[in-house]
Amino acid sequence: MTDRPPVDQRNCTEAMTLFEAACDQAARGNFDEAKKLYERSLRLCEDSVVRDAYLEFLATIGPM
Repeated sequence: MTDRPPVDQRNCTEAMTLFEAACDQAARGNFDEAKKLYERSLRLCEDSVVRDAYLEFLATIGPM
């Protein structure tokens, strides 16, 4: 079992804002920008919803 550092709620709030922006960019077809936003979001707060959406996004767009 590994100990994780405590989650900084501010980071998770910012991560969700980035996640929403990533979804918006993906819907507009701006896949490069969406990928960057998803990755920034995941670096701030490892969230299963964001991770799952990011993996689905990658599967949809294929290799870049």
